[in-house]
Amino acid sequence: MMLLQWLIVGLTQFGVKRSGGAPRMERIVYWLIPVITVVLYLTTIQANLGTAVDIRRVAMLLVAGIFILMGNYLPTVPGNSYHWGIKKSKGRPELNASSVVN
Repeated sequence: MMLLQWLIVGLTQFGVKRSGGAPRMERIVYWLIPVITVVLYLTTIQANLGTAVDIRRVAMLLVAGIFILMGNYLPTVPGNSYHWGIKKSKGRPELNASSVVN
């Protein structure tokens, strides 16, 4: 998990230097893996201690929380930020993550 965190932080820093930053979105990305790690660690400990843990509910809450956080902070990202998957083109429309959702 630490390698994944370092990879995400490195890619985010590289993208921010290249195309400008969105501080709120960067904080969300930086805290995403540590929070998931702690929740999964605690869930694993509870399951091994014999407590009935509903893994589907934990997974659903994690994914829902990620979507809520990203959905709340994605509008604060500048429109010209290529790093976050948002690119406004003047010519023909491009297919990216933001155009698939619309």
